Amino acid sequence: MDCRRFVSAAAVFALVSLASCKKQEETKPPTPAPAEESATPAADAKVVAPEASGEKEKPAEEAKAAAEISEEAFLDAALSGDAETIRKGLEAGLKPGLAGKEDGRTALMLAAFNGHTGIVRMLVEAGADVNARDAIDRTALMYASTGPFVEAVRYLLDHGAKVNIVDNNEHWTPLMFAAAEGQTGVVQMLLDAGADPLAVDVDGEDSELFARHKGHPETAALIQAAKEKAKGKPREQAPQESEDKKRRE
Repeated sequence: MDCRRFVSAAAVFALVSLASCKKQEETKPPTPAPAEESATPAADAKVVAPEASGEKEKPAEEAKAAAEISEEAFLDAALSGDAETIRKGLEAGLKPGLAGKEDGRTALMLAAFNGHTGIVRMLVEAGADVNARDAIDRTALMYASTGPFVEAVRYLLDHGAKVNIVDNNEHWTPLMFAAAEGQTGVVQMLLDAGADPLAVDVDGEDSELFARHKGHPETAALIQAAKEKAKGKPREQAPQESEDKKRRE
């Protein structure tokens, strides 16, 4: 099975709306009246200090703009790295675990896929589940592992992402995704975090074979060395969601 990153990217972009949130055009401030006409205000006129008026209007304008952020725009912002739209969306009440209706990919997964660590942090701090699964049971850590995104991977691991989790489609692990893309730095980080180099997918292939088949000898050698160390040691069974598995059977 081919798990090249550009194929994953095509799948992500095909299922995520490219519509972006349109920014409201700023209205021009009223033209001040000539000095001779405005020097003496009418007796019943209200004098409003410009500073006070501005301070009251700005939050209202920001709240209105935030309320107009759609779910599609929020997901698109996560994928493209638009942190300001994510911030406004969260303030407007959009859920940090928001997912696409068809593919189940969360904003966290999309941000992780392109290595937007700042947005990953923002969503996790707001309550996003780091181990949430999409329609094919893949997680944010799997998506982050396809790129050279060491910081995003480290953050997810530090905040509870399961390093040996497998999808219930091909039984690929985060390590396999990283190996197939030749992401040696990410592979090392995953191994240091306890990734199992001996785990195999539904075809009986392990992460070392993934790396070799995709032409990444350095990555393959790193995993091979880890396999040698792991042999003879008791292995923990990779966690799987039994309910998800039964549902697909």
